[in-house]
Order: sequence, then structure tokens, then C-alpha cells
Amino acid sequence: MPDFAHLHLHTLYSLLDGAIRLPDLMKSCAETGMKSVAVTDHGNMFGVVNFYQEAKKHGIKPVIGFEAYVAGEKGMGDKSQRVGNHLVLLAQNDVGYRNLRYLSTKAFTDGFYYDPRVDKPLLKAHSEGLIALTACMAGAVPRAVRRGDMDEARREVRDLKAIFGDRLYLEIQSNALKEQLPVNHGICALASEEGLPLVATADSHYVKREDAKAHEVLMAIASGRTFDGPEPKRPSPGLSSLGITSCCSSVRGVGVMLGSSLGRTSRYVDDLRVPRRAAVPTRRFPVVHSTRTPVATTTRV
Repeated sequence: MPDFAHLHLHTLYSLLDGAIRLPDLMKSCAETGMKSVAVTDHGNMFGVVNFYQEAKKHGIKPVIGFEAYVAGEKGMGDKSQRVGNHLVLLAQNDVGYRNLRYLSTKAFTDGFYYDPRVDKPLLKAHSEGLIALTACMAGAVPRAVRRGDMDEARREVRDLKAIFGDRLYLEIQSNALKEQLPVNHGICALASEEGLPLVATADSHYVKREDAKAHEVLMAIASGRTFDGPEPKRPSPGLSSLGITSCCSSVRGVGVMLGSSLGRTSRYVDDLRVPRRAAVPTRRFPVVHSTRTPVATTTRV
């Protein structure tokens, strides 16, 4: 099989979007001979400990990351407009893993507006040890390419290159969406112009094609729609994590040779050490005296 590792993949921890259970993912990796796999859930790292444990149990190298939401020029504190361009972040080493945790935390505590968001200044300050992929058509670069604004796409690429340097990869996808192919062509042109490597992903949201129905149910719940309603949001049949061969052949069809970049990104990632259990901070809360109950204690979490 081609030298391929999933580097853009959503599990059940991508709430109301991903439909991949971790045991099913590991079984799929074993069946296809995949030696490493990434999990990049939307804006969070909720599943990291479970993912790490499952991957190690099955002898598969875990690549830890998440798909960040990047706020616009007004920054992550702005709530005047809903801007959250997607950007895949992968931990290259222990420093990158710590930066991932910090970015995810700040996104929730300081940048939450519809979604947990970071911004470019925060990314620049905490980019060490991180690999960045330009993500799906909800990313700033593919979005600009899709609307035909190549100048804006170049500006976005150069902004990200200034943050991540040679750890920035331009992402092309095979997802059975008709609008993806022209975006892939534009991304390839940008890669050639800017001297940046390409990486191929499937943006997987479920394991098998027959799981598309379950994914559709999740999407209906998330959007508040019913199957009887107008224009239900349908999942793409190309979001299965098993479509490795078709993914490779499809992205090669854009007219560029990806060479070893199909799998090499995962080889640039060190083996990380993740705790066996999630670390919960210990805080001592002040004693609260109540006249309504006789209990006055110091609560420890």
C-alpha cells in the first residue's frame, strides 16, 4: 500500500461531527498496515489520553494534534464577527505537545466565541515544536483559493510561513467533493510558488463508508435540522478513513508528485510521553459558612 498516514482525522471527541470510535480506528489501522495515525479533533484535546493509550496498545504511533479555529485580524478576543478559520496543528515533540495544550486551553478560556479560537499572535508565541497543515476548505488558504482570490491566499500562506517556517504544509484532500479538485490545483500552484511541501489528507470523519449515515445524524443534530427538513446537510462519501488507495490516486490526479510527503510528516514526529490519566489541577476553595445548613467544609477538587 502507499506510504500513507492519516494526519487529519476526527473522532467522537469532535462533538456532533466526528463519528470515529478509537477502537474502530485502531482496527482499521491494523487492517491497512498503517503504522502511525493522527487525531485532530475540532478545537480540543479531550480524547488525547484515550487515543495515546489505544495507539500504544496496538503498536501504532500516535500523532497528537487538533484542528484549531483561528480568529481574524481583530484577534481572538473580538466578538463582533464570527471568524474561525481552520488550521491543523500537530505536536512534533514534547515542546510542541505542551504548546498544543496551552493553545487549546487559551482558546477556551480567552478566545471562545461560538468556537474555541486562537489567533496568529498567540500561534507565533507558541509555535515551537508544532507542524501546521492548511486544513480543509474552511481553512483560510483553501477558502481564498476557492473564491479565486489567489493574492489573499498568498498572503495567508506567507503569514503562516512566518509563524511555522518549514513546518508548514499545504494540504490537499480527497473527499469526493466536486469543489475540492480546483482547490487542490490552486494549493499545488501555491506550493510551487512558495517552495512549500504538500501533504495529502482525507479529513476522515468515520471509518467505513456505511458509517456515513451515523455521521449524517450527528450533523443533523448539530445543525438543528431533521431529515424531513429542507436541504439537509449531507456528509461526503469520501470522508471514510479506509479510502486510502482512492485518496492517494485522487490527489496524485492533480498533476503533481507528492513523493514521500504522503507519509513523511508523521516520521518527523517524536514519540511523545503522555500521562496515563488526564491531569486535573488541585485547588483549595475558601470555606463557605451557610446559615441554612450546619455543614461548613473546605472543598478540594
